[in-house]
Amino acid sequence: MRLMPPRCLFCGQAGDLGRIDLCSDCLEALPPLVEAGDRPRFGTTGETMELENWGIELESALVPFLYAPPTDAALRALKFHGDLAPAQVFGALLAGAAACRGEVPDLLVPVPLHADRLHERGFNQAARIARAAGLWLGRPCAPQLLSRRRSTPPQTSLAAAARRANLHGAFELAGAPCGGGRPRLPSHVALVDDVLTTGATMAAAVEALQVAEGLRRVSCWAVARPASGFLTPEPCSPGDP
Repeated sequence: MRLMPPRCLFCGQAGDLGRIDLCSDCLEALPPLVEAGDRPRFGTTGETMELENWGIELESALVPFLYAPPTDAALRALKFHGDLAPAQVFGALLAGAAACRGEVPDLLVPVPLHADRLHERGFNQAARIARAAGLWLGRPCAPQLLSRRRSTPPQTSLAAAARRANLHGAFELAGAPCGGGRPRLPSHVALVDDVLTTGATMAAAVEALQVAEGLRRVSCWAVARPASGFLTPEPCSPGDP
């Protein structure tokens, strides 16, 4: 820390929160998703009931921030411009929110990208956030546990029902056989993504996890969520995926 002291991601001033590149003033300025003491719920009632029918205990989603300035700009810098600093900061904040809620899983699993998109981007932003959160919590991260077996159209242009249909069966659990035998997972797994919108992506990921033995509880974590439940596509500069 003496050689490379923390420097706030948002204002550029010296960090004053230990080993995180953030200052207390900018932390206070980040837009919370809900008022203190409230808990954001996962998706709509219909989505929650559908997931509960799989026999897995699903926590209400852990989403600390609203997708609004400056959180949205930092997440876009991570996702579209390869600025990895926001992943470290938001991973630490997500870990802190989970610890405060008493929700420390056995394993963190990032929502995967399709191989073509991963090749274009060079990294998975959800995996970077999950790794950072896992380091703070002292829990392993398994970026290869889920794979995206088919490429799907962008979710931003689709309504909620179309998003669910678009992602149905899109994910596959590593080691899941075509017949006989089931892979084993720890009892409590946290799925991690950068942004939660309708919950369709998380639902598809939970669907893939349910074939494993041993899994009893799934937590769904994301850094931010738009107020409307949908993201407006952002204009991208030439070369952005």
